[in-house]
Amino acid sequence: MIKALPTDDEIAASGCAHVGEYMDWLKAEDEACYEMMLRERGAAWGTEPALLPSSRCVALTIQIIVHIIEQATVGRDEGRLSEVEVVSWLKAKGLYVGG
Repeated sequence: MIKALPTDDEIAASGCAHVGEYMDWLKAEDEACYEMMLRERGAAWGTEPALLPSSRCVALTIQIIVHIIEQATVGRDEGRLSEVEVVSWLKAKGLYVGG
């Protein structure tokens, strides 16, 4: 919940399909705005976010994680991760400890 996140209205106004796409788009199209959002919207540890309810912050953060993994792996990018995608991403990052 301390992560800087856009609002649903900002995502919708951009024409992006989801928050992961929005964050990629914003960074590429307006890096100054992206950096400002990161500086100004992050909540301090132990405080509630100002613009979004905690539950929405968690949902958006999960969507960003899914987007990052889907962008880095081969597979269908439909907003759901397969076990193959997750294992492939973990292996690429040197984080896989499975068999």
